[in-house]
Amino acid sequence: MKVTYLIKQASERGRSSYSPHDDSALIQVSGEEWHNIVLRNKNLPEEQRRYFIKDIIADDGDCDILIIEVTKEEYKVWRRERQITRRNHLLSQQYSFLSIYDSLGDQDEDNVVLETLGANLSAENDFFCNQLFEDLVSSLDEWKPWGKELLQRYMRGERRSSTKWLAKFCCVSEQTARQYKREFERFVKTFFENFSR
Repeated sequence: MKVTYLIKQASERGRSSYSPHDDSALIQVSGEEWHNIVLRNKNLPEEQRRYFIKDIIADDGDCDILIIEVTKEEYKVWRRERQITRRNHLLSQQYSFLSIYDSLGDQDEDNVVLETLGANLSAENDFFCNQLFEDLVSSLDEWKPWGKELLQRYMRGERRSSTKWLAKFCCVSEQTARQYKREFERFVKTFFENFSR
């Protein structure tokens, strides 16, 4: 799997500062450069933030990932389409689609067809679950600087012990840290509720 990072090239028309609305050409950068941009991005006001979309290209069983810088408007459209696709996928899992040919012909052929379909659906389901998880992590990362780490601690079963860590990380009392944890839990619950609609 290869990951390619494409960002907008800084304009050479006398401007030294970057504008997120600039329609300049895309250039390829290293992963380290991209990660530095993302880190700086978190501290910028919303009108100066840079937005990126992820495109996955599957070719002969191998996946290539493109991370592409886009305008805020393009990012909103991409995110909305992606949420609709995921929601539709989850809703479609409530139904079974069977072919009329499943009950016809040789019984062994029917079993092979059903097993093949089951394997493909499982792989597709795993892919969408991974995408959903990546979106949750991304949303938490944008929401609070400690959101991603707190999710990892919850997943390791450290829900109770994470209070002390969060209090120390945020330089607040444990009572305030418990309040932050409740906000975190509401955020995750809302994320999945919005996704399932």
